[in-house]
Amino acid sequence: MTLNGQIIGQAERATRTLLELHLRETGLAFETWVAVNQVHSGVGGREALVVRLVRGLKIDAEAARDTVDAVIASGLVAVGEERLTLTAEGLQKYAVVSEEIASITARLYGDVPPEDLAVAGRVLSLVTERANAELAAAAS
Repeated sequence: MTLNGQIIGQAERATRTLLELHLRETGLAFETWVAVNQVHSGVGGREALVVRLVRGLKIDAEAARDTVDAVIASGLVAVGEERLTLTAEGLQKYAVVSEEIASITARLYGDVPPEDLAVAGRVLSLVTERANAELAAAAS
């Protein structure tokens, strides 16, 4: 079997669906989880998070701002003077979801040889880079 967009899409949709099954149990939407994860990584302020959501989720700025507003209103994220931080509830949700992601990852990737994972990672990074470049060119 040769890697192509259909195979990549099927793998992404299947793994995302596994994650979303767990997210439903925690009361988080996928976009909310992505925002929480970005805040945990030290994204900076509101607009920095909007930019990351636009780029990462391929959504428009208005939808990204709505997600940022919702995650703040939900009490998962606090607004500081210079950056966003997770609240105690946000940290708890982050820990629970991260644990489940580690479990999913172990089940799906655990017995794949490291050299195969390295090759797949390089190929997918290259495909993503090229697709993002074409999207940027199309937006200009």
